[in-house]
Amino acid sequence: MRKKPRRIWVDPRNPQVWGTSDMNGFIGPRSRMSYQEQWAGDKIVALGSLVHPDELDIPNRQLGNVVLTADPPPKRNSRPEDYTFEEASYLSTEDGDAIVVENTGTSILDAPITAEPGQ
Repeated sequence: MRKKPRRIWVDPRNPQVWGTSDMNGFIGPRSRMSYQEQWAGDKIVALGSLVHPDELDIPNRQLGNVVLTADPPPKRNSRPEDYTFEEASYLSTEDGDAIVVENTGTSILDAPITAEPGQ
């Protein structure tokens, strides 16, 4: 014989259905139970398990997909700035001497290395 559940009350004038929680098996009033929900994709879906209000988990947004907006349309006839002057790199050797790497439009590895004057 099963013990009387602690979460339930019995009213002979207004009988109510008992329900068993799918999460832990406790018995309680079925009218107060609700379906567990979870994020799936870009919406919240019901998992199909009935639980009591104190066992109900709040859906975590991290389980859903991140919706990214589209890139803006490209501009017609755009002309980027000439950044070759700003792309000159200043390096230093192990001795602390400064070296200027001049950008000639090629890779930084292929650029000529010259010592900075006065150093």
